[in-house]
Amino acid sequence: MIKNLFHYSRLNCLLFLIVVLPFSSCKKEQETTNFLKDKLIDNALQEEFLTKDSLSISMIFVNKSKTGFNMADRYLRSNYLNFVNRSEKDTVIVKNILKIYDNQVLYFGGGRLVDGSVKLFHHYYLIDKSISSLRFEYDNGDVHLKSNTDNCSVDDLFRDYKKLGLKLSKSKTKKQLEKELDSLHHFYQQQYTAVGKKLHARLNDYHYINTLQKLYPLDKRVEDYIKELKDPIGGKPLGFLIYFYVKNRIATFNFDQLNRQNYSPEYIELLAIGVFNFLRNTENEGSKYFSPAYKWLQGTALYKAHKVEIDSQIIRIDKQEFTKKLKNLKLFDHSFGELSFAEVVKQHPSNYYLIDFWATWCAPCIDGMKTMKKMDMPNTIAIISISVDKTDDKDKWKTKSSELELTASYFLEKNSANKEFLKMIELQSIPRYLVVDKNLNLVALDFFHPSEPDFLRKLQEITYTDSRE
Repeated sequence: MIKNLFHYSRLNCLLFLIVVLPFSSCKKEQETTNFLKDKLIDNALQEEFLTKDSLSISMIFVNKSKTGFNMADRYLRSNYLNFVNRSEKDTVIVKNILKIYDNQVLYFGGGRLVDGSVKLFHHYYLIDKSISSLRFEYDNGDVHLKSNTDNCSVDDLFRDYKKLGLKLSKSKTKKQLEKELDSLHHFYQQQYTAVGKKLHARLNDYHYINTLQKLYPLDKRVEDYIKELKDPIGGKPLGFLIYFYVKNRIATFNFDQLNRQNYSPEYIELLAIGVFNFLRNTENEGSKYFSPAYKWLQGTALYKAHKVEIDSQIIRIDKQEFTKKLKNLKLFDHSFGELSFAEVVKQHPSNYYLIDFWATWCAPCIDGMKTMKKMDMPNTIAIISISVDKTDDKDKWKTKSSELELTASYFLEKNSANKEFLKMIELQSIPRYLVVDKNLNLVALDFFHPSEPDFLRKLQEITYTDSRE
């Protein structure tokens, strides 16, 4: 099953702790680095992570090197897990990763020069829920599994299906390719079943259905398989399977009927992932099915839990133009002096900014402000309050700002440029919250209300140290 499918979105679920150990000496001392910024993660969240099922991956280096693996995130897309040894000494780097899926595929791709040519290495490891640790050794562009893990390598399976997939572009008839596909599937099913490797057999099914879908995009066998799919194996095979299933059928979906009353929760969850990946792919942006698919997605648990991240990847907005317009946004301070938003942030230096659009007559806006006052907000984010009250209500805004003890409250000038910015962000209701970084790059276009459970958690996730090396 998927572990906490709708949690930890900003980090794409590859939350990990890093431990670096020198192994050429007998010292027991070790340097432990938590990549989460000190004091930016509350104890409850940290304890929650540490008590979850996790996978420990160790990489042995004998000199200064770097490598990594690809793992599936919650949306069945690949995230790169980086291992970097900056020391010339023998070193072990250990990363403890929160398991999103009970079962998942870990992929390694590397290469090195051999006699003037590049030799490529591809390795695939099927990790079931019983595996809690893996140990690898880096070897000049390749890795070797050193764990006593019972044959989790599935290189042959991936290689053989890849070879068959390459034949799809050649002149063989579909019937001949289907015959070869059936034969390949049968071969691995027999091999895995004979030794009781049920999970391997299921991964074989993924490859079979994926290839079948390439041959016959609307084959009913594909649909029947996905509708009955349980306990997914996270990885590229399932990611491709779900994405192309949605892409091939987007014109035929009856979104009004796609709900948990008519289909299993597992099917709806996987379909939501497929629809999201369809919508975020720019090649599908002009599709006439974009709007109904997006509307359906908004009703799913996946969207409701991660609407900020999802919308930031679906809603098309020129981010460079956004930053330009935001910098030039004209505001009034408490002395009714005019200044730009770029000048405002210089007065309130921070790594991130939560922009709060509000008005004196808006009760939910004021409730949100009071709620934030009671929160232990991350110390690397500043709140900039921008009133959209009518021009005649400047004095009301000034008085209310003082009552609420707002430290960075400004009044929006009603000019054409500002109106263009509000149109760009589709400000149709308040309160409305945006998050930008210190360079005024857009981070979240429509952030949670402070009363929503995910508000503080998502702010903490945004302000975590970027873990990528």
